[in-house]
Amino acid sequence: MGIQLNQLLDQFKLFVLEHRHKCLKVTLWLLFSLATIFSITAFNIIGKCYVVPCVEDELGMMYKVGTGPSFMVLLSGLIFILQSVYGLWFLRVLCSELVAGAYVGASMGATALALINAVFWGCEASMMANMEEYERDGHVVKVDSGLHPVFAALSLISWLLFIFGAFCCPLLVVCRDFLCDEIASGLKPQSATDTKKFSAADQYSYQRAAVEDEELDEDEAEGM
Repeated sequence: MGIQLNQLLDQFKLFVLEHRHKCLKVTLWLLFSLATIFSITAFNIIGKCYVVPCVEDELGMMYKVGTGPSFMVLLSGLIFILQSVYGLWFLRVLCSELVAGAYVGASMGATALALINAVFWGCEASMMANMEEYERDGHVVKVDSGLHPVFAALSLISWLLFIFGAFCCPLLVVCRDFLCDEIASGLKPQSATDTKKFSAADQYSYQRAAVEDEELDEDEAEGM
């Protein structure tokens, strides 16, 4: 069983390396789709109360999705979308090695953020599942049953974003030749036009150096 599993892993690695460009593109599209669903779902919980009616407890605290979690979930959705969009953009318009390295680092940060959201909203869903009805000032306070599936969905989507993000980060490193512009990175010209430009510039430099050497030889001859 262990030998078969190792063989499957080796075949999977070979498949990914042979089709790394397609794998990266599919992964980024999956991340974009999940990020869009995450952001749409996040708008359904902004400022929502955990209980119905929305009342304070004995300590004067309001059980609802406060400003902090609301801001975190909206900002997270925006970061997830930007991470996938920039990746797809860099596959079309190449960038420098510095920008590509910064993007890989930002992708790792987005993956860590997805893990944080997965744990946080999982805890919120667990809390909603364990909350019970209680009486407050003669009113029966019930748990908002519509929030539990939303919290659970956010946690599940965040876990998927974390899994695909963890797969995407090393894939970005392997596919750096599809992201980095060779001209901006100082490697070599990428097109025939750029090659002609560099050749013309080099030829001009050589001609100028030759002229300066001739002038220097003439000056030395006159001085003698």
